[in-house]
Amino acid sequence: MSAIRSSAWRSRRKSGGFVSLEVVIITPLLALILLGFAELYMYMRAVSTVEHMAFVLADSLGQRNQVYDTNATTDPDDLGSIWNAAWLLSSPLALQTNGGVIISSICDTNSSCTPPSFTTATASGTPYLVWTRKSSTNISTTLTAKALLPSTWPFRAGDSAIVVEVFYSYKPLIWAMAPMTTMIYKRVVVYPRTGKSLPLKTAS
Repeated sequence: MSAIRSSAWRSRRKSGGFVSLEVVIITPLLALILLGFAELYMYMRAVSTVEHMAFVLADSLGQRNQVYDTNATTDPDDLGSIWNAAWLLSSPLALQTNGGVIISSICDTNSSCTPPSFTTATASGTPYLVWTRKSSTNISTTLTAKALLPSTWPFRAGDSAIVVEVFYSYKPLIWAMAPMTTMIYKRVVVYPRTGKSLPLKTAS
């Protein structure tokens, strides 16, 4: 009888050891998987927020008649008001401290930025950078003299365009204590509703 009891006790100890080993291995693995899903969600949310903000800001700029070159916020057309709108649209991301916005105005060099006529509507235009402004000195535009617009963007003689670039430095949640970041970038191009280049005026 004692031999049977001893055998059962040894069996229970072995079983308990296996269970402990499974817990030690599986628990960290499950925690890592859950953190991975959380990280993926946070990253996708950041990308979606940046894209949404870029589209809304570009659409708003496309409807303006002018922009004032000032960081004041007294007028909706002030650059300061536009930057503030970008920070609100990008919430809860800290875009103001971890990224920024660049706005560029482009027009056809051979037409003085006037709307295309019926006779030149099908002719190709030559993009020219009229002005550019950025909300932060820590970011630089990706536009170059030879690539102001996407290669697939239809730019005709007399056309104008507004380019909005958004940068956001995303730091993964899992690596919060490590110097590891990913730059999220979105560029949106729109035609001004006026058909003319968006003017940058001196604040009155």
